[in-house]
Amino acid sequence: FISDLHAGLTLDSEDLQQYAREIAALQPDLVILGGDIVDEGTSLECMQLSFQILGDIPSELGTFYVYGNHDRSNHWGECDYTTEQLDAAMAEAGIQVLSDEVLQLTEDLVLVGREDASFGGDRERLSAEQLMKGVSKEDFILLLDHQPLELGNNRELGVDLQLSGH
Repeated sequence: FISDLHAGLTLDSEDLQQYAREIAALQPDLVILGGDIVDEGTSLECMQLSFQILGDIPSELGTFYVYGNHDRSNHWGECDYTTEQLDAAMAEAGIQVLSDEVLQLTEDLVLVGREDASFGGDRERLSAEQLMKGVSKEDFILLLDHQPLELGNNRELGVDLQLSGH
């Protein structure tokens, strides 16, 4: 689980490559990126390189992303990349974005990826109840939400583990 790197602001590509090598050496089954890997202060080139580096971490089940509150925002002014460029960089790196989506990853592992609570896009964030309708509580339910919200409610819904950054 990696979150809130704010690439270009808190670390450079050499540092990120070193971290990626250390993670790869652990032979992870799954890589989860919990949002704000980049932010509005990250250059287009740095954003693309960051996702290329993270997408190169080998994992048996893949690499998955949920948006944070800075990935697609302009809290600090104009962003050097568009949402379309952000999504394209992740897709090219083999990183799957989960935005209010449920994915049955294995026979008994379900990923629930939430849209960030602060996103003011053209659709409302679905509730956890809406997302998890039809998800078997017999499965291990891993909920990914950038902001650590609704913990009690998520536990009542059968979430086994919630990973959040922020």
